[in-house]
Amino acid sequence: MFRTRRATGSRTRMLVAVGVSVTVFALAALASVSDTVHPFVEGPGGPRIQRSAPVPTGVGPRDPTPEVVEQGESAGDSSFIELIVRLALVLAALLGAVILLQTILRVLRELRFNRRGRRPDVRWDLAEPTGHEELAEVVDEGLRALQTGRVADAIIACWVKLEEAAAAVGVVRDPAETATELTARVLHRHDVSIVAIDTLLDLYREARYSEHGMGDVSRAAAQSALARVRADLSASTVVTP
Repeated sequence: MFRTRRATGSRTRMLVAVGVSVTVFALAALASVSDTVHPFVEGPGGPRIQRSAPVPTGVGPRDPTPEVVEQGESAGDSSFIELIVRLALVLAALLGAVILLQTILRVLRELRFNRRGRRPDVRWDLAEPTGHEELAEVVDEGLRALQTGRVADAIIACWVKLEEAAAAVGVVRDPAETATELTARVLHRHDVSIVAIDTLLDLYREARYSEHGMGDVSRAAAQSALARVRADLSASTVVTP
């Protein structure tokens, strides 16, 4: 299955999950608010808040005892804390809904951008791939250089020439993509083993940035990786839509 179809399915599942989350947040916010709202009733003077009627006790007014006063104050404090907690929950739910909405909008913008002509990252982004012979020649030259030359110099020269050949292939380069990433993608597009590409790239970075020398072990590893790349290039087939 094409990568674009997998990407579309992944985005669809993401949108469904986000929509469910937004619904849950909204229901939580409504439930929190509804518990604190007093019902309205219609009357001659317009809508008014319905409050609970006092329960008659048959006893006239009297001064509250200290215990009653303390209980009333405690109940008032508890109600105030409960109100603060509910308001905090509502604010948290609204904030989460805003973040999820921004995520949905960003995904929709990406989908719209892709539909307007951004080329999908598929292996047949060119109907007729070019550069196959150039890549093979660079690999052959690198194998020859590794037989007699300095290991580090041969590896660096080989990878730099691979980058130049990959840039000349004509594959559309992403603005955020480095020359090294483009080279790896072009090689993979020609059915080259990921293991061989990663091995060669690690050796290139070691040769370019490390201070220690590279001996016969590195030479053998580079020759093995280049031989695998060369074999994969020879056996690669072009898949066209």
